[in-house]
Amino acid sequence: MEDVIRLEGVTLRRGGRTILDSIDWRVGKGRCCAMLGPNGAGKSTLLAIVTGFMWPQEGRVFVFGEQYGRVELGPLRRRIGIVGHSRLPEFHGDMTAFETVLAGRWGTIVIPPRVKIEERDIEAARRELAAAGLERFADQYFENLSGGEQMRLQLARAVVADPELLILDEPTTGLDLGGRAAFNGALERLLAARPNLTAIVVTHAIEDLPTSLDDVLLLRDGRIVASGPAREHLTSENLSRAFGCEVELIRRNGHFQAQVTPMTDWNF
Repeated sequence: MEDVIRLEGVTLRRGGRTILDSIDWRVGKGRCCAMLGPNGAGKSTLLAIVTGFMWPQEGRVFVFGEQYGRVELGPLRRRIGIVGHSRLPEFHGDMTAFETVLAGRWGTIVIPPRVKIEERDIEAARRELAAAGLERFADQYFENLSGGEQMRLQLARAVVADPELLILDEPTTGLDLGGRAAFNGALERLLAARPNLTAIVVTHAIEDLPTSLDDVLLLRDGRIVASGPAREHLTSENLSRAFGCEVELIRRNGHFQAQVTPMTDWNF
């Protein structure tokens, strides 16, 4: 299987602390991989390295078969779609939903001033708005959309340029039950429609994991707890080791749920 991501011995230290410790990780083309772990496990740092915004002190990083440090990053980044709160600059509230998605054709927040907008660009933006269930909001300003609608708009924007790798960094954080369900439904439909798309999903909510999940990477304190096919490595034991508490994983109709018993009690 062709690797879209391959990390070899990736290590990052900061202020005398090891943030990532000898990470070996592979994600194959068309696979959906969940990255799980507690706060401070190194998930965001690992994403920053994969997207070329941070550099490890040791190890090698390959994305799309190209080694970072030996290739221009700009063209590679245009093959990556990102959805989340921590990896994107702030969107312009006075742009319409349609304009926000259309700008994704060039990987920018606003539509570049000198670019020639072709009919295929307009059709692609309309298609992704409809796929995300937002067609009726095309002329609404971004700032007037709900949190859930904004996240689905980000998903549409991320895929409008047909990326080969999609990174979702805690996309349902702050959404209510309806918003989470709508976003997760849009993601499930997207993954089903694009079998060759490689996806990385970072979340704290086990129940938000896609039913099409293939692989898992569990981190704790910058080290790998478990990595590989989800059916083998996404277990109660591995989740308990990663999160430092007793976790019982429940599978029901293809969906995951977690029952958690904390190791210590807080008294107020």
